[in-house]
Amino acid sequence: MLRVLLAKLNKTKVFNFVLKKNAQPPPIPRLQNWLIDLKANIKSTQIKAALAVNSSLIQLYWELEEHIVEKQERTKWGSGFIEVDRGA
Repeated sequence: MLRVLLAKLNKTKVFNFVLKKNAQPPPIPRLQNWLIDLKANIKSTQIKAALAVNSSLIQLYWELEEHIVEKQERTKWGSGFIEVDRGA
């Protein structure tokens, strides 16, 4: 009877973790679920941040293009409305 119990105990992950060095601890379902949720939350937040940055950049480029078009419409061809500092 004792041999049967020891054989069954030997097959459990907890027993193996206690006896073996460098063994992985048995999985803890709540911790695993929490880590899965945490990873999903981080990934979702990263995607939202990337979308927000992209939206801001698109808005900036749109406003820049509007400014350039307005300036082009007020000036004549060859007037050099975009000045470049060649000394720098």
